[in-house]
Amino acid sequence: VRRLRRNNTLRAQWNTLLPRNPRMAEKPTLFLHIPKTGGVSLHAFLVRNLRARRPISIVAREELDALSDAQLAAHDLIATHTDISILDRLPPCHTITLLRDPVDRVISSYHFHRADPRDLRLNRFARSVDLRTFVETEDPAFASAIENAQVRQMLPGGRLKGASDEDMLATAMAAIDRFDMVGRLENIDALLARIAAHYGLEAMGAFPHRNKARNQRPGDERYDDSIRAAIRARTALDQALYDAVRARFG
Repeated sequence: VRRLRRNNTLRAQWNTLLPRNPRMAEKPTLFLHIPKTGGVSLHAFLVRNLRARRPISIVAREELDALSDAQLAAHDLIATHTDISILDRLPPCHTITLLRDPVDRVISSYHFHRADPRDLRLNRFARSVDLRTFVETEDPAFASAIENAQVRQMLPGGRLKGASDEDMLATAMAAIDRFDMVGRLENIDALLARIAAHYGLEAMGAFPHRNKARNQRPGDERYDDSIRAAIRARTALDQALYDAVRARFG
């Protein structure tokens, strides 16, 4: 059921009865989904408005590795939590990604994992600690959800072995140039306008808000300034990338 939901399977079946979007018919669309940036909502929005007939959501690297290049290319909309290197396995395609304020993204991640009922190690950890402990953890199994996660998703393989912070940021910035449509959750309307123009859409429905964790209000909650400072210290590269995208795309 979870897989059917995340792939928007029922909506995709309905889309087979509707005329195809001409640009979707040309080549597939890749949505590089950075976790906790509103990507679940955007994926559902894309399936509906682009009339995707064979969407797929790839969460883990193991799922991607299990698919051949031909199987990947058979889907018209590919949403993935994997990194930028997936582009090397795809034919020419339309490309979309979405960033979020780094502090709000980490706080949202904490609330999401606390509310997620699945018996996953990260979920158990988030449920067992307060936000400060979550943010300051040095356990590499958990730190990956916090430490410059947006930049790392723009790196081949999710990392550059032995690279300096400057090199990683420069590589992430170069990766942004590979996308046709880039936006920020805080200014989602601007990204939706670019998507509409790119695909020749005149009208799009209301933007949905799915996968919202209970009590998840990172922009409204008054966390201790020291917690926000701790997040900023661990997401300095994400902040630089986010600021560059804001300056460039609004």
